[in-house]
Amino acid sequence: YSFFYGPSYSDACRGLLEWAKDDWQRRGRTTAPSYVHMGDSHPYPDSPKAACEAYADELGFTVEQAIVFSLIPEDFSRQCETLKQRKINYAFLANLDKSVSSLLQQCADRAVATQFMANVWGFDENVMREAGDAANGVVWVMGATHWNSSHPGMYTVRQISMMSDPEQSKYRSVHYIRGVCSMFYLKEAIEIAAQRGSISGSTIKAAMYEKSNWVPLGLEGVCRPASWSQDDHRGVTEVLIYRANVSNADTARSLEDLFLEQKLSMTHVFTANIPRRPDWLGF
Repeated sequence: YSFFYGPSYSDACRGLLEWAKDDWQRRGRTTAPSYVHMGDSHPYPDSPKAACEAYADELGFTVEQAIVFSLIPEDFSRQCETLKQRKINYAFLANLDKSVSSLLQQCADRAVATQFMANVWGFDENVMREAGDAANGVVWVMGATHWNSSHPGMYTVRQISMMSDPEQSKYRSVHYIRGVCSMFYLKEAIEIAAQRGSISGSTIKAAMYEKSNWVPLGLEGVCRPASWSQDDHRGVTEVLIYRANVSNADTARSLEDLFLEQKLSMTHVFTANIPRRPDWLGF
């Protein structure tokens, strides 16, 4: 009964690795790039660790020993110095936003040259504003489009937003939009179940399997096409990679103003289509 919208945490990290390999090749590098997993000793940051390290090895990265840093922001100078000493090329940040923001700032202060890659819950517009220039150039996983996009489905998102913000004064984060997608898949499944004659857990579950490459009506261009089947709940295997662009962002300013002034922006730089390999089911 678990229907997760967006790529799995493992597939999201695999998508970042595919971007990193492409980035390395576009730079004309011929040596093997180094990769490291960074996160707390906790089930959430650890969840994609083994899968991503295995895929990094498969893609030809030199996989370095993981670096532990706390989910709670603290002194991360040791971790930043470790990145410098090891000359790590790409680091996957598996923690949540506050921890990631703190690490980025501290590593920027120490002129760490590592390219940081962040998980879907580890980076967003607030991290861009709080970390400032230290967030510039970070790439991360997106599960849907963003608030300032012009896709047709944003009309629906903005109508939903107006239900709690009739003045349209609030900037909605990437997580809000991803949440709208999740709820609209459920909404349509309930409607299908109702058309079949009854609404229950089992009928809604059956309805989730009826469509493939499914985008909820009215959310075109916003949500990624999803396909769930009885033996494979990897609903979305397309991984969108975005790069943060940050320039002199004032933490006291609103996100809306910072985006309007182009102090903050985000650019879609890569799309990875992760294969549904049988050995990756649940891994």
